[in-house]
Amino acid sequence: VDEMPPLGFFVKGTDGALIYPLADSDPQEASSNQVALRFTSPEVVTRVRDYFESLWDAIPPERKDSEAVIAWLKSRLG
Repeated sequence: VDEMPPLGFFVKGTDGALIYPLADSDPQEASSNQVALRFTSPEVVTRVRDYFESLWDAIPPERKDSEAVIAWLKSRLG
């Protein structure tokens, strides 16, 4: 695989992690037959959390500012 497919993450503490392929950009057209991987092993969940945090830390602070994100979302909505 040359390129990482777009994935979504849901991590809850060290109890569990869910990794799923991101659907089409239009949620109304997303397939209901999607697959997700659920992990409950604390070691695996910790590794998923660490990976997610490394991705999050790579985002510049100005792109994580609540007001900037709200403004961006409003601009995308119309």
